[in-house]
Amino acid sequence: IDIRNSSGTMSFGNVSVTGATGDPGVRLENNPGVTSFASLDISSTNGTGLYARGAGTLWINPNQALADGGDIVAVNGTAVDIENTAVRAYLHSVSSSGATVGLRLVTVPGVFSVTGNGIGQMASGGTIQGATTGIVLQDVGTVGLVSMDLTSHGVGILAEDVDNLGFSSFRIKNSTTYAVDTLNVRKLVVSYTAFSGSGLGDVFSEFSEVATNNYTFFSNYFTTGVGDSVRIDSLAGSTGAVMNLDVRQNVFDNIHAGGTGLYVDWDGTLAAGIDKSTFHVGGANGFGARIMNASTTAATGG
Repeated sequence: IDIRNSSGTMSFGNVSVTGATGDPGVRLENNPGVTSFASLDISSTNGTGLYARGAGTLWINPNQALADGGDIVAVNGTAVDIENTAVRAYLHSVSSSGATVGLRLVTVPGVFSVTGNGIGQMASGGTIQGATTGIVLQDVGTVGLVSMDLTSHGVGILAEDVDNLGFSSFRIKNSTTYAVDTLNVRKLVVSYTAFSGSGLGDVFSEFSEVATNNYTFFSNYFTTGVGDSVRIDSLAGSTGAVMNLDVRQNVFDNIHAGGTGLYVDWDGTLAAGIDKSTFHVGGANGFGARIMNASTTAATGG
């Protein structure tokens, strides 16, 4: 399917594209109108599965009328690449292998979701493996991802300027740098996720703006051999920002010498709750949790 330079409204039912090679399975470009799919399945090789550029508004299973909004699979290619397009998309799974990026959203307001078969149904939401960056999110509204595997990347998830990011029942393994690397992600919820084999650390979050931020880590397992399991840092420009941090029922297994399970360096209002979490520190000079608050405003913990 190739739709370009169209100002009309395109409405499709349940669409299945198979055997796409080289060119995208679905290409939407320079379309100011609305393109909608009741569901969308794509199977492609040596190319991108779903490609959208300046495509107006894209709807896939927008009202979640179907439990399965579609599966997008790209072998030796990017599964989903959307830029400058508003979305309301609820897919079942996204899978990619051997690409520079597995899933890419840039300047994408709205909601993008991968549901899988629900929380705890591991890899049912897809597998992204062998990419330079598994998932790229930049200037995005809300992203919710469930039951995906990210394996053998430079970075598992790279996110910047995102309003809401949540992922659950992930397995993120063998990232050569960070499993998750974020800048100015204002709300982050991570749950039921296993981290292992990261080259620099598991979750690394930085902030360079003054905003209210809400971070939740619930029932995750961090197996950290290098760096910090979770590190949250204020940068220049973020003085006075707010961080509401909720850490519950996690296991931080950090064996790195000088490594920390939970490291927070915040210059602003910090409200931190740490409850029913286990910290294993195996390396010399390590910490289970290390909280530094440079602001004159209140810092609380529970």
